[in-house]
Amino acid sequence: MNRAPIAEIIDPADAEGLRAPWRALADRAEPNAFADPDFLLPLVAHCAPKRLKFVVVWADADRASLIGLAAVAPPPIALGLARVWMHALAAGPALLVDPARVEGALSALMAALSAARAGAGLLIPHVETETALIAALRARDHRLVARTARAALPCGRNANFDGHLPQKRKKEWGRQRRRLADGGALEHSATGQDIEPFLILEAAGWKGKRGTALAQSADLAAFARQMAKNFAARGAIAIHTLRRGGAPIAAGIVLRSDRRAYYWKTAFDETVAALSPGVQLTLAMSARLETDPGLDLVDSCAIADHPMIDRLWPARIALDDIALPLGAATPFHLARKAHEWRIGLRARVKALAGRG
Repeated sequence: MNRAPIAEIIDPADAEGLRAPWRALADRAEPNAFADPDFLLPLVAHCAPKRLKFVVVWADADRASLIGLAAVAPPPIALGLARVWMHALAAGPALLVDPARVEGALSALMAALSAARAGAGLLIPHVETETALIAALRARDHRLVARTARAALPCGRNANFDGHLPQKRKKEWGRQRRRLADGGALEHSATGQDIEPFLILEAAGWKGKRGTALAQSADLAAFARQMAKNFAARGAIAIHTLRRGGAPIAAGIVLRSDRRAYYWKTAFDETVAALSPGVQLTLAMSARLETDPGLDLVDSCAIADHPMIDRLWPARIALDDIALPLGAATPFHLARKAHEWRIGLRARVKALAGRG
């Protein structure tokens, strides 16, 4: 019997049949809620790009245990970079590897993509720099394409986010909280049972005005509802809500993966925006999460230099975009350069739009 890893490329429709071994892999792997079957399967069902493929790596020919899994989007041109998929609603790549079999899983995954002529290289976005995965990637022929960081909340015995807050800010937030309470008693709760109040609150705000709220897209709403149901079934979601006089004025969705939590989504009532209801919710939520004995860290899932969360949470998660060749050096070099040029152009266009 062959005991070497076996890699297969399958259609997304066939991934549902892998739920049991995928669940087992997710429970062994380094935390990544966005590659968890409870998140990724409904996302793929409703939002997958055309030609998306799954690469699954079995421990051996018995095909009883998965040691690697990735959703891979093909390159825009034949000799471009294939990409481990990361949807706009995800804050991490659709990639899981068994920490005890990282090298074998990566080798089999890359070999399968190379044999399938999937592109000149593979781009893996937002890989955390303090993981076994990044160590294995750096040990291979690779190029660092981009680097960023986002805010995080340390949890545990010595955590004290309140001690990092500027006194002037704390005084102002206290004043705002008192003014909010003038309109009704404030109450903070957390439940994993009902996502609908969040969807309503989000759609009533600026995302609703732009047409980007989850509830405004049949596919996104279906994904969110199914994902929340999946996570709730194993107690891995909490919907934090700040109410004033019983009415929700801010809400945030927190997902969990092992000892990591993810502040995935937030929304607030813009009629009281001047009193920072989103900040008030985050302050209350942070005080509760940092004392949770089951958590080591909460990932903000925010962009770098976020104007709200960066002021509140002191830690940072460093993230690298890594590119690896799938064949000859020259096509890979050209594909990587083209990708970097597109990223740079996009950033310049965004900067110009901001000035306007």
